[in-house]
Amino acid sequence: MSGYRWAVWALVAVWTTKVMAGGGPENVVVVVNGDSWASKTVANEFVKLRGVPPGNVVVLHGLDNWEQATVEQFREDILKPALEAVQQRGIASQVDYLIYSSDIPAAIDVKEDAKKANAALPRVFTTTASINGLTYLYRYTLGMNPNYLGMRINKYVRTPRKNGEEVELPPTLGFRAAHQFNEKGEVTAEAGEKYLLSMMLGVTSGRGNSVAEVLNYLRTSAIADGTRPQGTVYFMNNSDVRSTTRRPWFDGAIAKLKTIGVQGEVLNGSLPLNQASVIGAVVGSAGFDWGKSNSKIVPGAICEHLTSFGGVMRERSGQTPLTEFLRFGAAGSSGTVTEPFAIQEKFPLPFIHYHYAQGCTLAEAFYQSVSGPYQLLIVGDPLCRPWANIPTVGVEGLKRGDVLREEVRFRPVIAGPEAFTPQRFELYVDGIRWAACQPGESFTVDTQTLDDGPHDLRIVAVEDSAIETQGRVLIPVEVQNGEARLKATLSAEKVHWEAPLKVKLSLPDAQTLSVIHQHRLLASAAGAEAELTIDPHTLGQGTSILQPVALTADGRRLLGPPLTVEVTPPPAMPGLKDKADEAVLGGLLLILPEGKTEVVKDTQPGDWLTKAGVTKDMPFELAAFFDVTADDVYQFQIRTGLKLALEIDGQAISIPEGTGTRSVPVNLAAGRHSLRFRATYTGGSLSLRFGGPGCTSLEESRFKHNLTLAPKPAS
Repeated sequence: MSGYRWAVWALVAVWTTKVMAGGGPENVVVVVNGDSWASKTVANEFVKLRGVPPGNVVVLHGLDNWEQATVEQFREDILKPALEAVQQRGIASQVDYLIYSSDIPAAIDVKEDAKKANAALPRVFTTTASINGLTYLYRYTLGMNPNYLGMRINKYVRTPRKNGEEVELPPTLGFRAAHQFNEKGEVTAEAGEKYLLSMMLGVTSGRGNSVAEVLNYLRTSAIADGTRPQGTVYFMNNSDVRSTTRRPWFDGAIAKLKTIGVQGEVLNGSLPLNQASVIGAVVGSAGFDWGKSNSKIVPGAICEHLTSFGGVMRERSGQTPLTEFLRFGAAGSSGTVTEPFAIQEKFPLPFIHYHYAQGCTLAEAFYQSVSGPYQLLIVGDPLCRPWANIPTVGVEGLKRGDVLREEVRFRPVIAGPEAFTPQRFELYVDGIRWAACQPGESFTVDTQTLDDGPHDLRIVAVEDSAIETQGRVLIPVEVQNGEARLKATLSAEKVHWEAPLKVKLSLPDAQTLSVIHQHRLLASAAGAEAELTIDPHTLGQGTSILQPVALTADGRRLLGPPLTVEVTPPPAMPGLKDKADEAVLGGLLLILPEGKTEVVKDTQPGDWLTKAGVTKDMPFELAAFFDVTADDVYQFQIRTGLKLALEIDGQAISIPEGTGTRSVPVNLAAGRHSLRFRATYTGGSLSLRFGGPGCTSLEESRFKHNLTLAPKPAS
């Protein structure tokens, strides 16, 4: 067996052991683009909202393209590094979800794998896949097996059947990565199909949302858990093939919802109009404007539409993207990343809302409804569960802040509701699953196996049901089996991203002092005392928890108190009041040597710079005015090998070093602003984008100029 094949199957084998996992934050791994402020910011918020352990975050660097990739690039640069990190951290046996933050390529070109089919593929098997579809089918993807293109590849799907007027639907089932599914969709002890739930938290490039919009729907989704929202799921009926494709199952889905007390209704048209409480929507329309519907999406709702390009996030693509639903508050939406030819198997069945209303998470509901998921991009909060029967978990013999020594024993209990019957309890220490026990039994922890310092104990109750709903309690404790204590303080608990953050550490017999964030070493120094400097840009915006760590000369490891810091933007740049009424022309002004100027109408073409007259070793400037309508953090995305300088409103803005895509956030007040890029052309292309929401090429409809931007000739 080749080294590559051995590595692939070593990764696959991690998920072949039968274990008991669950659908909560300890079972989620979040993959982050460490070169994108948006990706880090979105991940920080999700981690905070959901209580994802720091060790469950995988930060990647050096991704070549943030919107699309080849299948080989996806395997080598994203999927395999993520799975290898999970294996190395000892959490593989508990992971059910592998999800992606923003600015990670959503569309994957799988032509090279498709060639291995050794036959002409039917026209409907278009060879662009979604990142989450390939991750869900990870065993096929790692094995370069093009069978992931199949329309019946997902055995977890609950396939409906008509029996006269009645619809027969297999029981709703909670997902576990350890489950193996047979051809009938049943969990089997025999060899069967295995998967990993996968979604994207947000899309902030191309036709995506703004970071603020993503944070908003993640926040409202988190507070929707267990609320059993009141309202109606709307199934939209019209003559468009996008609607008629799913119409045969509308009545059956409504009947199923009715059996559990949830309202469903078929409406004629493209969107529900003037509805105050939309708890779900099944839409079949290529284009729509939700804002004009005068309908309100309830927090936690799934809203999606069957159309060709709903999941195509590239700029200037046609049809309304899935991000429109998210912009107005949906917890999750989906769309295909290329032309799907209106094949039902590529889209969610209407029964997605029944599985969701049974108490499943959003990700579980989606994958129980799609039999051929390879092209479906699913975006939103995978853990949202508005109809879940969430228990209150208590612990006898242990409380928050306890100081623990030697061996400790404690017993988990359910404080309510009465309807919740636990199947088992699971103990996680610092996010790693340690043990399970039956109701009435206790956990025993030998604290001498733990480093001295603070630890996070989590008790998770798993319901005795097919869905296995979880509830949890988090108990921070302190282990003190020795005398030494690592001291750590922050220079500030709130900093803006341009201000250095200082961390002071001290331990008398320390050999090395370090600061860790999401399993990454941020800074380290030798000696018993240190003041370490952290660049807030490495953390991303929002709340981060830093973990101080000390290593002593005799090999002991001590943990310091977790340090919580909030990274904020610097004050918003106020804009150019004196330029607000100045007449401007469409396009950007390219300023060349000897006062020569050209107008650039679009930076999307790869050769726009050379077509405008820039030649090797020529210095140039690109200048323009642009308007923003709201106070917010906006971003430039830059992809070039050129050494580039940027000014906004005359103020220098730092650009991260590198040759791949780089992200530059700027906090801008509503109004008019100016930009100026400077560089000497040394060859290659220059990709410039700006956005919020999304991020698209600089072009004449948004960027203007006049001759005041050109330097005045020397007297």
